[in-house]
Amino acid sequence: MFKTSVAKHGLMLTSLILGFSAFAQAQSTHPTTPISIAAAQALPNDSHVTLEGVLTKKIKHEHYELKDASGTIVVDIDDKRWPHGKAANIGQKIRVWGEVDTHRYRAKDIDVDKVEIIH
Repeated sequence: MFKTSVAKHGLMLTSLILGFSAFAQAQSTHPTTPISIAAAQALPNDSHVTLEGVLTKKIKHEHYELKDASGTIVVDIDDKRWPHGKAANIGQKIRVWGEVDTHRYRAKDIDVDKVEIIH
């Protein structure tokens, strides 16, 4: 009985460790080096990107225009993605990590997973 219990707990521990490992890998799939907005617009749907730019206008709730030297793109930033106690400000320079989102009848945008305010 003792061997069965040890084996069972060992299997549970291994599963738990593998689960955390898979979670950590999923969290780090975004590139660390930012690319241009023009380069992001050329990527296929669901491509992971890191972008830097300036918020130039609010399109609607949680949708903003991000601009860099190569162009502009809409970024979809859920309120919960902003650093604690921070909010979007037009003219603010930010870095975002997210995925390219391709739509049938409108331009691509970026579904943002994380935001960093650049000072």
